[in-house]
Amino acid sequence: YFGRPPRDLTPGERALLVTLPQAPERLRPDRHPETAREGRNKVLRRMVISGLMSPEEAARAADEAISRAAEPRHFAAPHLADRLVAEMRVETSVASTLDAGLQQSLAPLLKQEAQALGPSINAALIVVRNDTREVLAYLGSSDFTDEARRGQIDLARALRSPGSTLKPAIYAFAFERGIAHPKTLVDDVPTRFGDYAPANFMDRHHGRISLAEALRLSLNVPAVALLDRIGPVAFTERLRRDGMVLRFAAADTVPGLAVALGGVGTTLEDLVRLYAALADDGRLRKLRFRIGEEGEGDMPEPFVGARARRFIARILGTSGGIVIKTGTSYGFRDAWAIGYNPHYTVGVWVGRPDGTPLPGRFGANTAMPILVKAFGRLPDVRDDFAFAKVSVTVGEGEPPPALRYLGDVGMPRPPVAKGPPPRILFPPDGVALPLPPGEGLLALEAEGGLRPLSWIINGEPLPARTAHRRARFRPDGIGFTEILLIDATGRRAKARVRLMEAAFWQ
Repeated sequence: YFGRPPRDLTPGERALLVTLPQAPERLRPDRHPETAREGRNKVLRRMVISGLMSPEEAARAADEAISRAAEPRHFAAPHLADRLVAEMRVETSVASTLDAGLQQSLAPLLKQEAQALGPSINAALIVVRNDTREVLAYLGSSDFTDEARRGQIDLARALRSPGSTLKPAIYAFAFERGIAHPKTLVDDVPTRFGDYAPANFMDRHHGRISLAEALRLSLNVPAVALLDRIGPVAFTERLRRDGMVLRFAAADTVPGLAVALGGVGTTLEDLVRLYAALADDGRLRKLRFRIGEEGEGDMPEPFVGARARRFIARILGTSGGIVIKTGTSYGFRDAWAIGYNPHYTVGVWVGRPDGTPLPGRFGANTAMPILVKAFGRLPDVRDDFAFAKVSVTVGEGEPPPALRYLGDVGMPRPPVAKGPPPRILFPPDGVALPLPPGEGLLALEAEGGLRPLSWIINGEPLPARTAHRRARFRPDGIGFTEILLIDATGRRAKARVRLMEAAFWQ
């Protein structure tokens, strides 16, 4: 309150702090200095009566002027401060790795950008030094004091759907294992993988295309095809082995192909870890928040080597020497942008803390502008990646014959069948419904289409046993829910409904 530790307070200041909680508004020194003085002096008299202070000391304390206002509080990094204090064992103070100037430069930028996006929209940002993994800036929200944006939630550690931001790791994994090459050709066409049928943004497909171009365009079918070759369990468990947070709706969920498109929960902090590994040595090392943390024992084996990392940097690198990948989660709930140059990795998340959608807001038009501005405030480094200047060798330039085409991906969809296409009867598109009480189920009903049918809720396919015109699912809470129905021929029907608290209908 006074900008000093308790041991340095005067007796009068201590007495004032004792009296303030009894009536914080009535005794505010900045608004009611005389009332605050009377309350302070009352505490001093009681201390004399109790033998805790001599009359002379109390008289001197009563002569002290009343401070009209508290010292300004320095909320430079409140989320990280809370975290480090909670982790303290014996220390009475902690020296963080944060760059004070950079933190203070990025804080108003993030606040301004979030406010410009609209009410209740929040953002989080992390900057890491690649070689040491030291965190130089940590903004868990755009404004710690903004209650409407739930600013006190540390959104850098909140579990969210990563959208397409795991795709570079999937491609790097495939390059590393010799499953594919950037010039490997793949057919970006409507494709079924068992009961899973991913679609590209705006349902637009590009036909035969190289994997490099598919990653640059962030196409969904090629990414799922690669994950199908790698194995979603092998991929997720490799990341989990080095401590990356990957959470599914249920603890016993077997990872599926939806992981490639964001069908898993992770955090901004762990995505920054992943991209810093791609930028540096391929090791998923822990981020460092304290000065003096040496990270002993924190040297995992690289999950991808230098060659695969070169490929990713060349595919996603920009003219400004920054490698950037954006992502958007199902239903426009999360907008992401992660980028790195030879020295720094920056991650940005934008969304609503309660998970309600941001229609029309996606990574490229929402999070990436913040990322680019943040890079503009980092120390000036003009050197591009060293390997970006090296000419491509013959071995890296052309794929071997076995990798020229990624064939046999999934199962091509059969021709469009005769008869009416599928149509969702319930719930109808655009309707608002009460959230089923407890762990109740919501009914689904359709007509038309050729069975088996695939019900996909917020990007997650329901079990194969629900491949009928009637099904049920358990909602994950209030907010908007995207329902997609695909028949055996690939024809689609969509419905977007809003689930609200049952009390709203009473």
